[in-house]
Amino acid sequence: MLALSRLFLLQSYPYFSNTIYKIYKNRDPSEYELIVDSGAFSVFKSGKVIKLEEYHKFLDKVSDLAILTSIQLDVMGDEEKSWQNFLESIKLGYDVAPVFTRGTNIHEIEKMYNYSNIVFIGATRGVGGPNYVKYVLENNKNRNCHILGSFDIKMIKHYRPYSCDVSSWMAASRYGQINVYKGGGELKYLHRREFIRRPKREHLKMFYKLGFTEKEILLLGKQEAWVSSGKHSGEVNEKNVRGVAQFISTVAWVYLQHDVFKNLGTKCFMACSEGLKPELVFTAKDFLKRRGII
Repeated sequence: MLALSRLFLLQSYPYFSNTIYKIYKNRDPSEYELIVDSGAFSVFKSGKVIKLEEYHKFLDKVSDLAILTSIQLDVMGDEEKSWQNFLESIKLGYDVAPVFTRGTNIHEIEKMYNYSNIVFIGATRGVGGPNYVKYVLENNKNRNCHILGSFDIKMIKHYRPYSCDVSSWMAASRYGQINVYKGGGELKYLHRREFIRRPKREHLKMFYKLGFTEKEILLLGKQEAWVSSGKHSGEVNEKNVRGVAQFISTVAWVYLQHDVFKNLGTKCFMACSEGLKPELVFTAKDFLKRRGII
């Protein structure tokens, strides 16, 4: 049995609705650790801008939640403005952590650690991203850092960063493939066509380890199982087929994040966007507990 500690969740400010706030508020604070992301990268891609005072008002609003830390409001492509935003937030008493981005001189990270015990490593995607992350980790003197938007188990095993976050746990609803946990921090990706017939025995064993029965797994052969509304009751049966694929994937990721933390010490935060995704993660944890897996 896996000894499950807290859930690790990252929630972005632009998607932090009143409904999502209530989801976190209604759970025991000992159940989870929450990182609040400013959402600067997501907003930048849409061509919009977040004002610093708006972000501060939001942080005031959610200050009663079990927040581990909040990420500063950085400005894409403007290192100096990002740093000034960070200093202004600190000056006003907000507990935010700085972001170190690609293209910044590695020596600049020293001033960040003068203010914070953790630094977020940004701009990890695209050409050269993995090499950039390795370079930062190799020059970071084993200090706490969080790799934004990246889950690379080989890198985690080698460098043991404090934390990282991942959004690909939603792959079932996005790409029609399901995640099953193989162990050792690795996942097996199975396409929906794999369930037209009875799955291979080796794959079934992976599902069994997560607490699912063969009867429940065979529901993945139904088209409705791959249609997700972003939520699920946690009861897997003929009456609750809709969204089963995404729910099973979420269970696999919840198991993975705590297995990785237990064995490697790295916290793999599940990044949540709009809708009821945090509730789906809590429901997955409840399922594992109910089935005696944790």
